[in-house]
Amino acid sequence: MWLSYYYIAEEWLHTLVAGVQRVDVGVYYFLCGLHGNWFFDRLASFLEDNLLLKSGPILAVFWYFWFRSDEEKDRRTTIIATLAGTFLGLLATRTIALFLPYRTRPIYDTALVSHPLSFPIPDGLLNWSSFPSDHAAYFVAMAVGVVYLSRKLAIPAVLYVTLWICLPRLYLGFHYLSDVLVGATIGLTASLACVHAQWLRTKVAPRTLSIVNRSPQVFYPLAFLFMFEIGSMFMSTREVVRTLLHFSSVIAHRL
Repeated sequence: MWLSYYYIAEEWLHTLVAGVQRVDVGVYYFLCGLHGNWFFDRLASFLEDNLLLKSGPILAVFWYFWFRSDEEKDRRTTIIATLAGTFLGLLATRTIALFLPYRTRPIYDTALVSHPLSFPIPDGLLNWSSFPSDHAAYFVAMAVGVVYLSRKLAIPAVLYVTLWICLPRLYLGFHYLSDVLVGATIGLTASLACVHAQWLRTKVAPRTLSIVNRSPQVFYPLAFLFMFEIGSMFMSTREVVRTLLHFSSVIAHRL
């Protein structure tokens, strides 16, 4: 009896995965049909590569609300919780990508028939698994905080994450649609969990804010470095970690 349930579940899962894959490939083929167009290719590349306009607007919104005098404490608590959720979402997506089977990004998948872009394909993501999208998790998590800070910014935040962050990565073939949707779900869940976490709002945030009031000369330089890494999605930190891991593996091999 249980064995039959197992086979039914396995068949259902196989059907679901096959259906998702068909949708993923269909969306990719639709978008890559535009590849080779000079304007679309460079527009997508610009939106993807320009960190100032990619993460700068959301961080600027956070700083704006940080220094607003009305309901200052509550706003700052929300920002701290949002940044915690963003970091948690990024950590979750990288952990999942590490332990799940490697998924080749569509732009690198030789089994797919792709129209070439009008510029050389970047190879910086060649060894990074496509699933799930840490970009989607990252920016959706921050967008949740923006919405909590101002309901008026809900539609601009959604459009920003959808059109500026996610669509270019789909167009360039860095992700499948399911990669983005799962990553966005992770970011949404992580950010909501942290924003509503009472222990974070009543213990962690007040202690952080006490440092702001007691030692602003310490807090703001550290905040600058943290926000700098937030803006670049911790790329510099990742490079340091990868270098240390590589160095450790070399030393261990020689010993």
